[in-house]
Amino acid sequence: MGKILALLFTSLLTITSLVGYLYISEQIMAGEKKMAEGQSLIDQQQPELDAGIASTEAGKLKLSAGKKEYAEAHANFLLVWADKLFNGGKGFAEGRMKIAAGEKKVAQGEEKVSVGERQLATGKLELSHGMAKLELARNVQLACGIGAAVFFLLSLALGYVWRKSLLQSFRRRWPRR
Repeated sequence: MGKILALLFTSLLTITSLVGYLYISEQIMAGEKKMAEGQSLIDQQQPELDAGIASTEAGKLKLSAGKKEYAEAHANFLLVWADKLFNGGKGFAEGRMKIAAGEKKVAQGEEKVSVGERQLATGKLELSHGMAKLELARNVQLACGIGAAVFFLLSLALGYVWRKSLLQSFRRRWPRR
């Protein structure tokens, strides 16, 4: 009876290992698909981030040039006097407003770039963790495959070695009529 139970146990271990192998294979395929989607998303967002950085840098340069031009114009006494006399000081007031609006736009651009960089870094980190999990799953899949093969061979070997005693055991329990 013990031999039959041992043979049944090794057979169950074979089936369990095989089912585990197949289940993990499905999970790996689903994980690889998600990883590909994630990598595609990162590849798509990197140029957008680079464009945002370039746009922000261009805005900073334009703002810097505008501030410099405003400072040079404001330093010229004749221009200040002419603006006050002919325009009521609106020219320099408008210049200050444009500089303030430019500073606000640059700050917003820097904030968007910062958020984009954090999101991209988070995505790359998640992708890295996913790759590590996939590698672990592949190792578990290999272990299940090896386990299934070992338990199958063990079942065959035990069945072959115990074949006579197993047949006798079955004949005693269920005699022919």
